[in-house]
Amino acid sequence: SELKWNKRRWFIRLLSYLPGVEAIFLTNTFAYHNVKTDSDIDILIVTRPHNIWATRFYTTAVAKLFGVRPRPHRTKDTLCLSFYITPTGLTQLEKLRSDDNDALEAYWIVQAMPVYDPRGYAKQITNSEWLKQVLPNNQPVQQHINRSIKHTWFHNITHTLGRFLLWNQLLKSFQLWIMPKRLKELSGP
Repeated sequence: SELKWNKRRWFIRLLSYLPGVEAIFLTNTFAYHNVKTDSDIDILIVTRPHNIWATRFYTTAVAKLFGVRPRPHRTKDTLCLSFYITPTGLTQLEKLRSDDNDALEAYWIVQAMPVYDPRGYAKQITNSEWLKQVLPNNQPVQQHINRSIKHTWFHNITHTLGRFLLWNQLLKSFQLWIMPKRLKELSGP
């Protein structure tokens, strides 16, 4: 996992400057340092409220531009940008579950490792009432010193200017128009 982090740290840092990106978490096997050589890097992005589609557009477009998105038969060291949530969604995790398999989804969420989290969303995840019921002894994942992106004054500038580019409805319509049917069904309402 250290080799993969070193290879893609620059790109994850780039994501932290994009419009609508409030926090970035590493998830799945990468979060608990148990990756295989051909594994990709799964990322959860917390977006500005009401801007999931705009944020998804910019992060996906930049990942495609730099060639770091997974493709059929090529996942090694790529970035899987499949998980987006708003701060409101973090407070309503139990409503976002796809089925009654509480433990699996709960473990997935509590093991998410923050790498860019200037507003402390990791603590908000840990304090979720649903997670406290399912995993009463869960503790916040500690941000690893070598796997962290510090919030800087440049983040403040890019995020402020980026607000003018968050055309959520327009970018949602565009993405739904080009998105394969299977992904449209997974994207929810």
